[in-house]
Amino acid sequence: MISYHLPTGYLHKLYLPSGDLTRLLFSGVIRKTSVTLLQIFSPVYIYSVLINVGFMQNITIFYVLLYYALSFLIKNITQIVIAENISRFIGFKNTIRLSLIPYLLFLPFILSARNNPFLFIFSAIFYGISAGLYWWGYHGYFVKKGEFKHYGETVGEANFLESLVMIVTPLIGAYVTILFGFPALFLLAALLIVISIIVLGHGSKTRQKQDVKFIEVLKLIVRLRSTSVAYVGAGGEAVIAAVVWPLFLYLFFGKVISLGLIVSGAALISAVIAVFVGRISDIKGEGTIIRIGAPILAFSWLVRIFNLSIAGFVIGDALRNFGQRMIVTPLNALSYRKAFEAETAKAILFLEINENFGIILMLIILSFVILAGGSLWLAFLLAALFAIWPIIPVIKNRFES
Repeated sequence: MISYHLPTGYLHKLYLPSGDLTRLLFSGVIRKTSVTLLQIFSPVYIYSVLINVGFMQNITIFYVLLYYALSFLIKNITQIVIAENISRFIGFKNTIRLSLIPYLLFLPFILSARNNPFLFIFSAIFYGISAGLYWWGYHGYFVKKGEFKHYGETVGEANFLESLVMIVTPLIGAYVTILFGFPALFLLAALLIVISIIVLGHGSKTRQKQDVKFIEVLKLIVRLRSTSVAYVGAGGEAVIAAVVWPLFLYLFFGKVISLGLIVSGAALISAVIAVFVGRISDIKGEGTIIRIGAPILAFSWLVRIFNLSIAGFVIGDALRNFGQRMIVTPLNALSYRKAFEAETAKAILFLEINENFGIILMLIILSFVILAGGSLWLAFLLAALFAIWPIIPVIKNRFES
C-alpha cells in the first residue's frame, strides 16, 4: 500500500492503488469523458433525427428508449456469451482493448443514421458489444489488481476523478455541438476512446481462470434475491439519469448549452464527496452508506418535479450525484470483495445481469408510460421509486448474505 499524509483533516492518509490499477483508473476516466459526451448528447441527437423524420413526440421518445433498451440488452448478451469466455484466453486487459473495434464500428452507423434512421439499430448493437467487452474487462482487472480492504476507497477515488471530468465535459460537449455539430462531437468521443486504450498500457497476463455457467449465476441471483434487488434498483435509476434527464433538459430549455451548464454545475458541487464515500464504505460497511444514500437519491428526483427551474435542476442533480455515489460505490466495492473471495466471473455477472435487468425493466415500464400519453417527468417518479430499492436488503439485514 502506498500512502501520503495531508497536513490536517479526515483524509490524512489517502490510499493510492498500484501502478497497473492506476493506469486502469486513468484510462477509465478518459473513457468516462468520451462516454459522458455520448451519454448527455446522444439522446438529444437521436431525438432530433427522428423528430425531423416526422414522428410525433411521444413516438420519438419511445424510439429513443427502445434504442437504449436494445443497446443494454446486447451489452448483457455480450458479457454472458462472448466476454466471459474470451477473457479466459486473452485476459481482462486485452478484452478492454478488443472493445475498441465495435466502438469504431458504432461511430459510422450513428453518424449515417442522420440520412437513414434504420442504421440506429446497428449503432445500438455495436455500442452494446463494445460496452459489454469493456466493462467485463474493467471489472475483472479491477478485482485482480485491487486490494481487498481498499476496494471501497479505490472505487471512491475513481468516482472522484470521473466527477472532476463531469465538471467540464458537458460544457465542452455543448460548445462543440453548437460550433461544429454532432459529427464533431462523436469524432471527439472516438478520439478519447483511442487515447484511453493507449493509457491503459501494454502487457498483462491477468485473466479469468474458470468458466462460469449462466445457470449458476441465475441460482445465485435467486438465492441472494434481496441483494439482487439493490442492483436492479440502482440500474433502473441510473438509466433515467443517463437517457431521460438530458433529453428532458433539452426539451425544457430547447438548447444544448443549458443542458451542459446544469450538468456541469451539479458535478462541481458533488465532486469531492466520492472519496469520502469510498473511505467510509471501507470503514463502516456498505449497508451504512446505502441506508443514508438511498433516501437522498430518491429525494433528488422529487426535487426536480416540484421545482421546475434552473436552481431546482442543479440542486436536484447535485443531490443525485451525492446519493448515487453512496449507492454505487458500496455496491461495486461489495461485488469486488465477493469476486476476490470467490469466483471473479460469477460475481461480475451477478452485478452486470442485475443492473442491466434493472435498466431494461425501467426502459420497458417508461416506454408503456410514454405510449399511453404520459409526460416525460413521470420518469422522475419511477427513478425515485427505483432509488429506494437498494435499501431493502439493508433493512432486511441480508445485504452481504
